[in-house]
Amino acid sequence: MAEPFAHWSRCLGCGKDNPHSHGIVREYDDEGGVFARVHIDEDHGGAKGIAHGGFLSFLLDEVMGGTGNEGDEHRVTTQMAVRFLRPVLLGSDVVVAAHVENRDERGLEIRSTVTVVGADEPAVEATATFRFVDLARLRKRT
Repeated sequence: MAEPFAHWSRCLGCGKDNPHSHGIVREYDDEGGVFARVHIDEDHGGAKGIAHGGFLSFLLDEVMGGTGNEGDEHRVTTQMAVRFLRPVLLGSDVVVAAHVENRDERGLEIRSTVTVVGADEPAVEATATFRFVDLARLRKRT
């Protein structure tokens, strides 16, 4: 399914016009969830042979950011809690999945996981709060 909103082309995670983009392609399931398949290569390392926790957190935030979009909403991550359950080895293929747990007039509560392809349990899990923002109003303040 195609992305249901026009995302910024300079996005660090998925932007087609950003030479530093990670080229993440989000896919959407029939229940409104979002997922992306990502290969963890040598450039994503932290400790020798293991994926960097900051990169895994970045993946979670990127996929959660594409979840629950309606129309031309803009929102920002205001809080994210990440639990690292087991290391992700370099060379692994992972699926990052996210779904909305709650939506109200202020924003969204989203849950997400990183699971190594072929594993039964997630390696990383996260919850995050995203708040809606009015870009025109923000631009006037800066």
